Amino acid sequence: RRTPEGVTFGQPGPIFVTYNQPISWNPKPVYFPDGRQRVFRTGRNNPYWDLDNVYNKYAVNRFIPVISFNYQLNKWLSVSERLGADIFAEQDNYRSSPSTALNTSGRLVENNINYRQFNSDLIVSANKKLGDINLNLIFGNNIYSTYSQRVNVEGAGLTVNDFDNMSGASTITASEKHFLQRKVGFYTQANIEFREFLAVSATGRYDGSSVLASENAFYPYGSVAGSFIFSKLLPASLSRILPFGKLRVSYATVGNDNVGVYALNTPFVAATIDNIQFPYQSQAGFLQSAILGNANLKNERLNEFELGLEARLFNNKLGIEASYFNRKSVDGIIPGVSLSAATGFDGTTVNSAQISNKGFELLVTAAPVRTKYFSWNLTASFTHIKNKVLELYGDLPSLGRIIVGQPYNIFYGSRFDRTANGEVLIDGDGLPILDDTPGIIGDANPDWLAGLTNTLNYKQFSLSFFFDIKKGGDVFNSTELNNYFFGTAKSTEDRNPIVYKGVNITDNKPNTVAVSAQELYRYYSDIDEPAMQDASYVKLRNVSVAYNFEKRLLQKSPFKAASVTLTGRNLWIYAPDFTSGDPEGSTNGTSNESQGYYGYAYPSTKSFNITLKFDF
Repeated sequence: RRTPEGVTFGQPGPIFVTYNQPISWNPKPVYFPDGRQRVFRTGRNNPYWDLDNVYNKYAVNRFIPVISFNYQLNKWLSVSERLGADIFAEQDNYRSSPSTALNTSGRLVENNINYRQFNSDLIVSANKKLGDINLNLIFGNNIYSTYSQRVNVEGAGLTVNDFDNMSGASTITASEKHFLQRKVGFYTQANIEFREFLAVSATGRYDGSSVLASENAFYPYGSVAGSFIFSKLLPASLSRILPFGKLRVSYATVGNDNVGVYALNTPFVAATIDNIQFPYQSQAGFLQSAILGNANLKNERLNEFELGLEARLFNNKLGIEASYFNRKSVDGIIPGVSLSAATGFDGTTVNSAQISNKGFELLVTAAPVRTKYFSWNLTASFTHIKNKVLELYGDLPSLGRIIVGQPYNIFYGSRFDRTANGEVLIDGDGLPILDDTPGIIGDANPDWLAGLTNTLNYKQFSLSFFFDIKKGGDVFNSTELNNYFFGTAKSTEDRNPIVYKGVNITDNKPNTVAVSAQELYRYYSDIDEPAMQDASYVKLRNVSVAYNFEKRLLQKSPFKAASVTLTGRNLWIYAPDFTSGDPEGSTNGTSNESQGYYGYAYPSTKSFNITLKFDF
């Protein structure tokens, strides 16, 4: 059972209410003597009332069976079959009791999901040694199928207190969605190795998807890669300094059917006309979807070149793995491309996007200390990626947060007017001037990511801790934007008049005109730019302490080995430029379009668990 975050069905949640009311106001008692809710302002519930009367319940029953068969025809040829499934039933329940504060009659929502996924791989594998050449060949067939059904029932007007049953609602509406999606693939792979220092690998695949147009349903793709273990050719005198060194290069093109079901068609949906929702007076009504289907959709393609180096140095005490990649997506599938209203539709889905990603990845492993009883192992990673939108559809310059010539998923909105040097322009009253033209105000993509893992072992004890680091990347913090309006943001704590830093247009000199804090922050709340915050952080993701029991202690027990581990997660976070807890929090989901949006999410939680492990 979880309390709703953000705003659910137009109803502000308890975090929203708590953040936007003065800290001096005590929400207790929850009720007035006559039974009405006690609230600070209308249009929202008391947060303690929400905890008892508004909730989400989730129940999932999941079954994931996997079965494999393998038959060895001879020494070098085998056949295997791997069957798997993912079957679950999910029940989601939402309840909001009748509220005197909101003058609402209460709501129940039942959302039932039935999902079935089946996956089959038939693989023929051949391994043969021909002199100095090792040859491995694979031929396979994959069949993938998913079925999903979602039944949604909503009841409004709860007539019986504390009766969480749809039969107690005065108005009931229902909807159902279901789809079946299938994909079949044929693939092959060849690996050739010469004297254990030269290797070439090639793959090919031919997929067919039910969500693409019939003439485009099947599409080929593949890859080729080579590697050279140059340390094999070095003299023995260098083996302690460089026991292993490898260069690798690869090129791959990958097809993808990244589109939802029924994107080829224009289905009918339950009608809503002038706020009248069907069924109306027991009469069903349907209209064609406002999103026009595109019967010509084909697969999008991802082309990638990668160059890498792997090395182990100083008797394997230091390891380095570095790679550079250049990735480009072509014929990218773009949903929601706007159409002229004269067509009778709002938008459609097309193949056209081109997006470039270039990056560098580095992984370093080290063993600074190794003794008889003590060892220290360290792993550090670094990732830097730059992406750019090269093309959309036709002459379309932008689509939501996707703008040609800019990184993928930038923020575009209202902003301050600035000088050529980037200084904010201030009017004669001391307020920053709003630019007449909206523009780019932030970028959700980080400058770089890094990780640092330390593992220390002393006899039977082990200590491990992992730091996760993110530099850059902006977040649109709508919590802070609303808090400006209500005067509850930390930055509004000083209520003295403010001289906003910038250039005053009356004399083109640094601004000296003060403005009241209330006027400035109320003005802020209507502009997007002040909501942008740097999402850089350092996190202590987890700490783990383990003890492995000595074998002599288990001699008279049925166990061959035993250990106990205490683990803590999300123990510490440092985000100096973010004002609302965890910059990774979100109430908008995990889709690409939701990246970087934050609004009244609960702070991330610490967790602790103890694991006991026994080997028989």
